[in-house]
Amino acid sequence: MTTVSVTGTGAPAPRDQFLPWMDVDPEGNLHAIWFDNRNDPGNVLIQTFQGDSTDGGTTWANRNISSSVWNPNTSFFSSGAFAGDYNGIASPEGVIYPIWTDGRNSPGPPNGDTDIWTNVEFVP
Repeated sequence: MTTVSVTGTGAPAPRDQFLPWMDVDPEGNLHAIWFDNRNDPGNVLIQTFQGDSTDGGTTWANRNISSSVWNPNTSFFSSGAFAGDYNGIASPEGVIYPIWTDGRNSPGPPNGDTDIWTNVEFVP
């Protein structure tokens, strides 16, 4: 077993990581996406992370692909809204397409709201 959500030293990331998705590109490289609380000591604020492995999953490099944190307590849970089930990632030849929901622009109660985000990445 290998931990996908890791710090820069390769240690398992602290706090919670959830709603992962993984894909394999045509060259055999692995790409994953998930929600991550590692940077919030209170384990609430969410960022979206991506992990990539070029050695069959033995080691992983992680990076934060979201441009802002968001609080699900003001975006979803306090209004009775549902955060969703999945993030996604696809990696056809030369491009990586991560996709995720993000509640940073939610008006909060009574109508929690999310937007769909992506970070199209061209691979040389």
